[in-house]
Amino acid sequence: MNVRLSLGLIALASAVSLPVLATSGYTNVGGEVGAVPHAMPSVKSRADVLNDLAAWKRNPVNADGWRDVGGDVGWVYEGRASTTTRAAVIQELMQAKRNPVSADGWLDVGGEAGAVYVGNRREASDAHAAAALRSAARR
Repeated sequence: MNVRLSLGLIALASAVSLPVLATSGYTNVGGEVGAVPHAMPSVKSRADVLNDLAAWKRNPVNADGWRDVGGDVGWVYEGRASTTTRAAVIQELMQAKRNPVSADGWLDVGGEAGAVYVGNRREASDAHAAAALRSAARR
C-alpha cells in the first residue's frame, strides 16, 4: 500500500513539475551538463515593448514607486499615488478606533510589544458555549 502511494505521489509530482520546467527557460538534459537554457517565447509584441520603453522614458518610476536615477545612488523611492480617497481613509480610521481588535484577533498596542492576541468574538462565543456545555454536563 505504501509503495503504491509513494509511486502515485512521485507520478503526480512529475506530471505537475514537468510543464513548469518547459516554461522555465531551461531543458533538463541529464548527465554532467544537467540543464541547458533555451529561448522563451514572448507574450508581448515588439510594439508593446517599445511603447512600454517610451512610457518608462517619460516617467521612469516603477509601479512600486522607485525611480532609477543611475550612478552610485541607483534607485530612489518616489512613493506611489494612492488610489484610496480621503473619505475612505477617514472611515477606515474611525472603524479602527471603534473596534481596535483586527478580524483575526490581534490588538495593536504599539511600542515594543507591537500587537497582543486577544482573540476574536467567534472564539469567545465558542469558548462561552463550551463552558456552558461543561457546566450542563456536570449537573
